[in-house]
Amino acid sequence: MAIRYYAPGDHGSGFIGFRVTVAFNQNYRQSYFSTSRSDNQNESDVHFRYEKLKAELQEATWQADSYLHQY
Repeated sequence: MAIRYYAPGDHGSGFIGFRVTVAFNQNYRQSYFSTSRSDNQNESDVHFRYEKLKAELQEATWQADSYLHQY
């Protein structure tokens, strides 16, 4: 499970934001959270923090799903 931040120029297709990935139970899931409309690509921007928080929540939810599956 991972959250990766793509800064401007990091992603081949031009995506800017967070990608959340997880693999368990022979499934692979991923979600993207764009920060391209943020004025600053850092914690000082409210939209950037909001998208980061959504990405962290998604990761935590999938982590809980993984633990439930293992149980």
